[in-house]
Amino acid sequence: MTSGVSSGYGDLETAIAKAIIDSKSSNNKRFRTYDNELRSVVEKDAEHEFREYHKELHPYAYTGQNSWPASQVGSPTRANIDFQPAHINFGRLEFLLAHYNSKFRGKSSRDFIPALRRVCADLGMLSYSPEWGHDDSQTQLANIEESTDITVLMNKLVAEVSRGHAVNVFKDMAREKTYPAGIDKYFVLDLGCGAKGATIIPHLNMIHHLSKIGSVVPENYDELINVVLLDVNPQATNETAKLLKDPKESSGAFFKPLKNVVCLSMNFLSLDIDSTLRNYEGMFDTILAGASLCHANDLDSVFRRLGYLLSYRGAMTPWDWTAKTFAARYLRRPMDGRSGGDFFFYTKRSGKWKEVWQGNNLGDIPDRLYIELSKLNNKEWRSVYELKEEEVAPHHANIFAWLGYWDFHNPSGDFEEGSGVFDDYKEFFDQTIDTKEGFSPVYDFVMNFLTPMAKSRKGSVRYNFIESYGPDYAQKMYGAGLSSYGCSFDDAISIVRNSCYGANTSGIVDRLSPLQDIIKPAMRISVGCKSKDYFEEAFPGFNWLGNGR
Repeated sequence: MTSGVSSGYGDLETAIAKAIIDSKSSNNKRFRTYDNELRSVVEKDAEHEFREYHKELHPYAYTGQNSWPASQVGSPTRANIDFQPAHINFGRLEFLLAHYNSKFRGKSSRDFIPALRRVCADLGMLSYSPEWGHDDSQTQLANIEESTDITVLMNKLVAEVSRGHAVNVFKDMAREKTYPAGIDKYFVLDLGCGAKGATIIPHLNMIHHLSKIGSVVPENYDELINVVLLDVNPQATNETAKLLKDPKESSGAFFKPLKNVVCLSMNFLSLDIDSTLRNYEGMFDTILAGASLCHANDLDSVFRRLGYLLSYRGAMTPWDWTAKTFAARYLRRPMDGRSGGDFFFYTKRSGKWKEVWQGNNLGDIPDRLYIELSKLNNKEWRSVYELKEEEVAPHHANIFAWLGYWDFHNPSGDFEEGSGVFDDYKEFFDQTIDTKEGFSPVYDFVMNFLTPMAKSRKGSVRYNFIESYGPDYAQKMYGAGLSSYGCSFDDAISIVRNSCYGANTSGIVDRLSPLQDIIKPAMRISVGCKSKDYFEEAFPGFNWLGNGR
């Protein structure tokens, strides 16, 4: 991880970022090198005090997980910013910073904690740079696709969802003399393109198909399309660029070779400060993001930045995993007749757990709770989220996708739900989810259930487990000033079937395997546009289902 933070921070936030910056280490057992900025901020025994900070931000760092990318089971800074107070003891972190550095003394928690949360969210996003910048990351991405295969279907489905939008854009291009200069180009941004172009290739195939059926897409579309590929790994963008310029049917690419492809290597945190990307403000007709924005845990700021990049007729169609698997450190079914959706905080005193706060918005945590938490270590407090009934299936789907990624089940079509490790997992889950203490995806599932099993099978539990799953992208886009709509995999299939643009779902739902049927509840597609009028024109099916804004 680097020590830089995005521009625009005040002195307080910059100082906090420097104080809690992650260590530069080659393994997770012993931190051998410390950032000079940290040494200048922390006044006493840099190594000792840094470990105190580190324990708050990386409580799983000493679990013996040594496989690539040489990191802990999960970093709470990677949880979505909305959920981070359920994972990070910000009261304790504030206390440590104020205790060891005079710059942070006398600050109001009401002002200090939000600043600290924003910095931790930035650190979580920055942490993906060294991980996904590693060459082996592309192998891991391939493993994810092979272990679930749902990602292939989702990318095809998003392409079909975008068909009406593509038709409208090319109609506008045909009337270019009526519109401002530059309208004769179709600009596409692929966020997190990966090395195989898994999201952009189905989109281009869809445009190619439109050109073949006599629609408004001209035969020379290859000269009109400008693609910008963005990924933290430059090797990934270069490999995808090669595929776009020289399509291979073996890679599922059937479109004409493109002439205009630009590669950008950057972290999502740099979306608003990269000089090259700023040149495209107001130009992108389509922004794609296939299972990539779960690596951007401050979605409010990310969608605001993407909104600036959209053209007046632009649309973004992100899809992702949406289970609230990491809403809190522990999950449980609602108790005492409640319907779910609330967070609960407990503190441990004299060996007994006491409930100290309940609410459905972690932004409402009172100062008194942060003060109480500041006195407690990692084992003396816990957060619990009560899953709504409709959130249980996406949670299972998400966990099961992880099991496949870690090679604990067979991704082939002959898979049976009631066999093997999934059956063991659900039994284990059911034993804990109805208890007051709840079920911990990290402690219970990874450490106590999965890791021993991996050792017995000579396998490994690789990859940082915590991700920014859970938020509704449509709500986030709406908050960023966009007209938006979000729906499940099944609802998206229904919309596409009822659309008037000749979209085709064959090859998507017709080939669902039992495994994909289990995983699909965690899949969600969202659509966002700058203009409500254009939204209704380009995505009538989404509006038709209601709930469109």
